[in-house]
Amino acid sequence: MKVNTSEFSIKHHPIGTKQDSYYVLKGDHEFLDENDNPRSSKLEEACAKLVFGKKSKHITDKKAYNSYYIKCNPNKEAYNPIKLHSAIQDKKTNAFIDNVCKSEWSFLEVDQSIFNKYLEFLKSHNIRILKDINRSLK
Repeated sequence: MKVNTSEFSIKHHPIGTKQDSYYVLKGDHEFLDENDNPRSSKLEEACAKLVFGKKSKHITDKKAYNSYYIKCNPNKEAYNPIKLHSAIQDKKTNAFIDNVCKSEWSFLEVDQSIFNKYLEFLKSHNIRILKDINRSLK
């Protein structure tokens, strides 16, 4: 008996797969998620992001983990989208290396607790939460 392979078509659907989430300041959001967190679909506007399904560093661990990132400057201080220039940016440094070699803002991987505090800051606009986050990052 001969099997006709054209009768069998396998379609792989991304059902149940999760996408990365990008979080922005409340007021600049495109939509709110189920936890009332302000979100956007664009990475360029994001202040924080949640990456789903990152593999563990251990080769024997087969589980996938979520990774949490917030936008920080090279001095590991969280991005303040309320003020265009945070207090750290107002301080002028004459260090040539800081001005030329370091990028201004990048995403830093943080613990889930710090990430949740930053989401609370994005929702409430409370600067005290941001100061607490900066203490935790140092």
